[in-house]
Amino acid sequence: MGLRLTFLFISCFVHLFFIQAQYNISGRVFDAQSKEPLIGATVINKLNGRGTITNTQGYYVMQVDSGQVDLQITYIGYESAQIKRSIDADTIINISLVAGLELDEWLIKAHSGISDGKMEVGQMNLAVHKIPETPVIGGESNVITSLKSLPGVGFGREGSSELFVRGGSHDQNLILLDEAPVYNLNHAFGLVSVFNTPTIKNVTLYKGGIPADYGGHLSSVLDITTKEGDKQTYHGDFALSTFAASLSAYGPIVKDKVSFNIAVRRSWPDLLLSQLMSNEQQYQPGLYFLDINTKINYVLKDKHHFCFSYYTGQDKLFLKSHSRQNKLNSEQGWGNHLTSLRWNYASPNGMFNKVTMYYSRFFEFDNMEQSIEGNKLGYINQSQMDEIGLKGSIAKQVNDNLHVKVGTDCFVRRFQTPYKLNFQGEKEYIVEKKSKTHQTGVFIYSSANWNHNNFMLKAGVRGGTTIIASEKRYTFEPRLSAQYQLNKQWMLMAGATSLSQSMVAITKSNNGFPGFIWLPVNKNQKLQRSTQLSTGLHYHPQTLSVGVEAYYKIMNNVISHPNYSSALYEYNDWSNIVQQGKGQSYGLELLAEYTGVNWDIQLAYTLSKTEYVFGTVNNGAWFPADFDIRHDINWAGTYLLRNDDKGKNRMTINYAINSGSPLTMPTQSIRIQMPIFDYEQYWFNFGSLDYYERTNNARQNWYHRLDIGYHMEKNKNRGSRIWNIGLINCYNQQNPYAYFRGNDGVFKQIVLFPLMPYVSFRRKF
Repeated sequence: MGLRLTFLFISCFVHLFFIQAQYNISGRVFDAQSKEPLIGATVINKLNGRGTITNTQGYYVMQVDSGQVDLQITYIGYESAQIKRSIDADTIINISLVAGLELDEWLIKAHSGISDGKMEVGQMNLAVHKIPETPVIGGESNVITSLKSLPGVGFGREGSSELFVRGGSHDQNLILLDEAPVYNLNHAFGLVSVFNTPTIKNVTLYKGGIPADYGGHLSSVLDITTKEGDKQTYHGDFALSTFAASLSAYGPIVKDKVSFNIAVRRSWPDLLLSQLMSNEQQYQPGLYFLDINTKINYVLKDKHHFCFSYYTGQDKLFLKSHSRQNKLNSEQGWGNHLTSLRWNYASPNGMFNKVTMYYSRFFEFDNMEQSIEGNKLGYINQSQMDEIGLKGSIAKQVNDNLHVKVGTDCFVRRFQTPYKLNFQGEKEYIVEKKSKTHQTGVFIYSSANWNHNNFMLKAGVRGGTTIIASEKRYTFEPRLSAQYQLNKQWMLMAGATSLSQSMVAITKSNNGFPGFIWLPVNKNQKLQRSTQLSTGLHYHPQTLSVGVEAYYKIMNNVISHPNYSSALYEYNDWSNIVQQGKGQSYGLELLAEYTGVNWDIQLAYTLSKTEYVFGTVNNGAWFPADFDIRHDINWAGTYLLRNDDKGKNRMTINYAINSGSPLTMPTQSIRIQMPIFDYEQYWFNFGSLDYYERTNNARQNWYHRLDIGYHMEKNKNRGSRIWNIGLINCYNQQNPYAYFRGNDGVFKQIVLFPLMPYVSFRRKF
């Protein structure tokens, strides 16, 4: 029944595509110097006050009556442009804007209308140019750290790069890089994001009101687009931080038509450490990460746009020994490979067509090989996931009030589930070698955006099937969001979203050590599903913006693995060690921003509760999720000290405080009379037996941290020189990363980040 309604919905929209009303004006808005397309630029016909904004490829389309039009084009940080022209047919008008006075904005709200302050429920666009100025551990700018300062985005464990959005776990987020899904966000065990900031052009986060274009994950969508590259002149960029060094270059291959953008980043401390450590030392540890971004863009006759994007990244932690008696090579790591090829075509009649093919691979490993006096032994632990997908959509501006879109989304996934192989000498012993499993999904979607005066309605539906072990699982996911502009300053918003998910990430360790494995839902399990309702109120006078949103989310068939994580490689059927249950999350979010002459201030507050229930866990009672934090407050202030022809200096202060995440602590401890281990010889006390009454029965102490950064940019004859210096955890707050019990029986905490200075250098050419 659901699929029939979907096809009926699409057929109605296809019929609308062939209705020609008035004339269409379409084209791209781009930077006059670099030819880089501008996302979210406003195009208004001053004769009737109607307008639109550009999409993620810089395209716009609007309808006008025949005769004269008077277009006004505006974009933050650029001088506005005005175009007057007579129209008597469908017309393509490409518009270039000249960079002007830079406006200091921390967060730019995406909007669908033309009045200031319009925004969509649950959607946020991050100002990319502010990310490098945010104080961050190691001085390596991190888009994930900036996202965690927003309301509704959970903090997680100290030092983690995972996102926990509105009560969802980290694997419930759809992460896209140039439309290819990313299945690992971590570099350096969570200290660094896999996204190289200088390559990023646009960051959009959907917490609720998710459009029908997106699907496959329960909680949120993070859509990241990288820069296309300058089509006129060549540029370079070199950066060095406490953790890594990066080098990038971009410019034209064929002026005005073909451009490239390439960036390489690698950690450097491991190179220095390997040189300082003598070969005579018994063991040499190391940790490194590497990533490469490449993008090529080709524009043909201002109508066809081809884009090729490639990313590869890997992390590796290793321990080596090259002594004569003992040769050891132990390593573990993970990584991503992504490739996408996109074609856009904007026709004069106002149709916008897009087709994207992509490939994504996630892999992880834990290997060890040792030779003791010639006797060889070791093991290999591995898993992998490959995904190939195809997306296509057709969008059309039917009239001034109605915009429709239809599309399809299909994929094929191949999982090499975890397996373990032991070897000794020339013999190999396969503990468990699982065969590869496949998953196929075919989805169609349709959506309509209708606006009239101060009211806007977005309706969509997404449906399809996922084939799991020759069994079909059908989904029907309606989407709805609405906005009503009460006046120039006040707006009401509401939304409802239904989502499903056919895979899960299983953590490899229960002790907080990073790393996870992607596994498919099998034939014995149900698809994970979620339904979210949200509503909000937005107030936006001149220099102040205040938004409040409330949400309630129900999650069904959620997969969890309360125990046995370390045994994943050895299980014949991993589904035997996981359970499916229910979850719910509800909360209230506040985001207040003030933009003054020299000050930018942002205050984010989240009041939320997230809990789960599984049959055999906690005697079937509800318990708090690992990332359930009741109160989460983030305050950020930026003060402009100088801004002139020579450069600019800024000081940024970030303060974060939350009420602590849950943890499981023993209710009782019984002293063992005759311990098996001589625990005085170990860092951990093996001399007691613990009893745990409930899961997550305690909470960590309140977390709080103050970070201060100083940004100095000096203009040069070509480009600029940038220094970032600062302090993380200025007053040395001892925030816990994990707990353990010492030999004296008292629980103690491990602190990951005490007071830490950082410095980074960047030179742009």
